[in-house]
Amino acid sequence: TLLISWQLEGAAAAINDAGSQRMRSYRIGYLLERFTQGSDPQNTLSSEIHAEMALFERVQTGLERGDPLRPLFMPRDEAIR
Repeated sequence: TLLISWQLEGAAAAINDAGSQRMRSYRIGYLLERFTQGSDPQNTLSSEIHAEMALFERVQTGLERGDPLRPLFMPRDEAIR
């Protein structure tokens, strides 16, 4: 029972991370659009874009490789991956 509970918790965490990646990609697109329009008087958009992209990559790597401190359960089916 504990193992199944742990796997379900890991599956929920993986689903949550995947959903946050979708929202993060929208934010990156929004920031890039603002950056290309030149609406950044304090030059802060560039650092925000880089921070969001770094976070995106970090979460993506966690989903792909796993993290022993925060185990995520990703199905082994290649179509899902």
